[in-house]
Amino acid sequence: MDPPPDASFPTLEELKNYAQAWAKPRGYAISTERSKPGKVWLKCTRGGEYRNRHNLDRTSRQRKSNHKAQGCPFKLVGKLSGITGDWELSTKNGEHNHEPVIDPTALPQHRKLTATQIKDVERMTKAGALPRTIAVALREDPEGNPDFLRRNIYNAKRDLRVKNLAGRTPIVALLDKLEEEGLPFRKRVDNENRITSLIFTHPQSVSFTKRFRNVFVMDCTYKTNKFEMPLCMQMLSAFRTKEEWDGFFNTMQELMKSLTEEKFEENLADLMRDYERYETVTSYVETLLPYKTYFVSAWVDRVTHLGSSVSSRAEGAHKCLKGHIGVSTGNLLTVVDHSRAFMEEQHKEIIGKIANEKVNVPPTLGAFFADIKYKVSGFALGLIEEQYILARRSLATNFTLSTCRDYLKRVFGLPCAHAITEALADDRVLTMHDIHKHWHLVLDENYIEAPTLDTTQAGGNLPMGAPGHQRFYGPPPGPPSNYFGPYGP
Repeated sequence: MDPPPDASFPTLEELKNYAQAWAKPRGYAISTERSKPGKVWLKCTRGGEYRNRHNLDRTSRQRKSNHKAQGCPFKLVGKLSGITGDWELSTKNGEHNHEPVIDPTALPQHRKLTATQIKDVERMTKAGALPRTIAVALREDPEGNPDFLRRNIYNAKRDLRVKNLAGRTPIVALLDKLEEEGLPFRKRVDNENRITSLIFTHPQSVSFTKRFRNVFVMDCTYKTNKFEMPLCMQMLSAFRTKEEWDGFFNTMQELMKSLTEEKFEENLADLMRDYERYETVTSYVETLLPYKTYFVSAWVDRVTHLGSSVSSRAEGAHKCLKGHIGVSTGNLLTVVDHSRAFMEEQHKEIIGKIANEKVNVPPTLGAFFADIKYKVSGFALGLIEEQYILARRSLATNFTLSTCRDYLKRVFGLPCAHAITEALADDRVLTMHDIHKHWHLVLDENYIEAPTLDTTQAGGNLPMGAPGHQRFYGPPPGPPSNYFGPYGP
């Protein structure tokens, strides 16, 4: 553990950096012992003696800490030259009384992150990266310090939080940030001015909500396992084998996919007969019957749900958001910061996908699609093309189309094979009026007319269930109205 050679430096900081860089590969570290104007004394970090300032023993300490002091005599001196104006480094005592450390991470002086690395920690934290991911990225930087522990990243994140709070509580800092950045939000407070509820969103999300206002999907189940509210545990316990459960699951799927009320009653009778010896199963099914209009195709497909009849997409989006937030124990300021970053990233992805679909279409679309390609989403074009193939087949061969149920027109707002057959027979092509506006590649938030809402209450703080608070209770019980024209709005 040799001392550094004597040298001169323009600044004191360069002198200390030189001494520290010399000590690192040799198994020791340097710290400042004392200083005065024009002179500084440096020592080994294992120099000096432990001092128990508060006369506490190990059992009475709240924090069980250790120390590195071992009375190492190693000393360096830095002195400002009155002739050259440089700082001159010299060795006062070059001896150590201990072995070198086996790895630089044993010494805090060598674990410090550089200024660039701290900026990278801040940037990646805002992007939702976990500490272990940040650590891997920092160690791949050839210009950074690779000799750090994950604890140093946690400390850097803590320091950044303290800096951003600037002496405020997280909730006060959050409200200030929402006000300063113009994010739409609403809050409720109690009699002591404590916040009891808070809702916020992103302006881009508001714009998308106005543009794609036809169907809203909500994930209304939250931590059902944690709070011991299993959805199907009673059902699973009723069956002895996986084959029995799979059979019941397939039967329920068939029941839910019943296309007519008559078919539903038929499938329900079959199910109750086949599982009459399973009292738990039949009781469970009976509890679902009052809500059949919410999940059976015979009723669900009476409305234009545009293919969103289950909550899977909302659950997927919820999972992505939770993954971006990282943990469920952070404060609201952290949650809002990560949620905002996720919303902005998601918005960019959606814009990019729409832009891509405005320049890319399947090569099989002919003159019949000339007025709508590059203007309608790829998903809608795919559904229409399937119907177009059936229509051409019925005109060219003896193939007969099944009875029209207006399913595609009613549920997706798209022309079915029967409507396309009529158009081809009349030598007509598709127009944008044949396609529901939801599928149009237009981002104007006013493209679909807004519904009339009661906004007479100031601040929009209308409680759930209050008079005037609009709620959606599922599809109407009666037959659907013919909202669309021949095959479109």
